[in-house]
Amino acid sequence: MIINRSFVKAWLAGVVGALVIAQAGVVSAQTDVWVASEPGVGYLFEIAPDPVTPGTVYAAGSEGVAKSTDGGASWALLSQSPKPVYSLAIDPQTPTTLYAGTENKVVFKSTDGGATWKRVGRGLGSGWVSALVVDPSAPNTLYATVSRWSDDFLWRGGVYKSVDGGARWRRIGARVFTEWVQELIVAPREPGTLYALVNNKGVFKSVDGGAKWTAINRGLPYCEILAESDGRSYSGEGICTFGIAVDPQVAGTVYAIGSRYLFKSVDGGASWNGVASFGGGRILADPRASNILYAVVFSEQENKLLRSLDGGANWAPFDNGLPAGRYVSMLSVDPNAPQLAYAVISVNDTQAFYRITMSR
Repeated sequence: MIINRSFVKAWLAGVVGALVIAQAGVVSAQTDVWVASEPGVGYLFEIAPDPVTPGTVYAAGSEGVAKSTDGGASWALLSQSPKPVYSLAIDPQTPTTLYAGTENKVVFKSTDGGATWKRVGRGLGSGWVSALVVDPSAPNTLYATVSRWSDDFLWRGGVYKSVDGGARWRRIGARVFTEWVQELIVAPREPGTLYALVNNKGVFKSVDGGAKWTAINRGLPYCEILAESDGRSYSGEGICTFGIAVDPQVAGTVYAIGSRYLFKSVDGGASWNGVASFGGGRILADPRASNILYAVVFSEQENKLLRSLDGGANWAPFDNGLPAGRYVSMLSVDPNAPQLAYAVISVNDTQAFYRITMSR
């Protein structure tokens, strides 16, 4: 799962001073090192590890899709892939089936591991396909988020569902998803349950495959939102939630990162409790181990990359080998080789792919 594909920077008063990392019981010395490699797809928009084959990972960007079979050490460009590709999803039961989201509400599908592609997807709204998610319990069911920059200088979005492998789409949650949808997650242990993070509106949940949505923001903070885009500044009030994560092993356990705290829910979002005193970033749950979490924390100088080995009680830096002054736009962990993690780092508008082999 990708962390933070945002093109809009949201800054909150007091966020920078809110970073407090408790390290009791956690070894802070870093022995594992991040190493750069080059996928060769131009500007990167997506990292997608293969859900079945360890060490196989795809990278999507402005020049198409590339594939690695050695954990991101070397890459081969899929020459027939569409471009640009903003989002990429893989069928968890048949990993040779891939879906690529592009601009102008277009989705492409490959059934041969990316060798060839066919345009699919009638019914998507205008904009670029910013995220694609395959339901792990019903792989012919897909969800897509579509984003666009509106005439009123705000990010707008929509969520769409397909039940026939991407051939046809219909919009869901039209009254909820009027603004940019930052994240969309299908709960792996709860068929039909989805979580969505909506810009300024907070976290929403559906238990019926997206037919109905309920806000689950009780206990999450409100704050003033400051945003800047195209040289213009905007402000307003909203729910201060920057990222969400769903525990892939324990049903009902969800994380949300706010402006000053990391929150945890063990009842599917009905209630939230603060578990760590940092905020303003993104959160990622390890695909195999419920006690391992990763966090990207915003600051003025650079993004902090942290890891917890005890369910969020204690945190330590996880950035050995990464350049100073970095912006972490993506972070992902291989679901079948959880010692492998991938990140996309930007420094002064120069972007690079990084990989790490963790000793745990």
